[in-house]
Amino acid sequence: MNRWAGIGTLTAKPVLMAVEDGKKKYTRFQMVCRNQREHDIVQIAVWGGKAVMLTQDDRVMLEKGDMLGIAGPIKTSKFEKNNEGRVMVEVRGEDITFLGKRIENKIIPIPESTLDDLNNFDITGQDD
Repeated sequence: MNRWAGIGTLTAKPVLMAVEDGKKKYTRFQMVCRNQREHDIVQIAVWGGKAVMLTQDDRVMLEKGDMLGIAGPIKTSKFEKNNEGRVMVEVRGEDITFLGKRIENKIIPIPESTLDDLNNFDITGQDD
């Protein structure tokens, strides 16, 4: 089973990007997932309608420090940087749950009615 699930806070505001043809939209961001002794930085990629929603929907307005629950498959890709072969590991965010906004260094839970509305966002036909 190739599936990762975790809860974490955003290290920066997600930004919408597009591949070269401009038709496929995506966003990449990092989350900090903590346990009692350490933390991990997890690279997340979200594609299609979910990426548009995360970066442009006024109801979401994600910012650094906001808390999300993310689940999806782990993907690897190879690339070259400075003539060295590298491997990038990321989670493809398929299931996204909005857990809270960071306001003045405190996580404020999102109201349940807004949370239900966002988690039921219709993205049919918008993913790749």
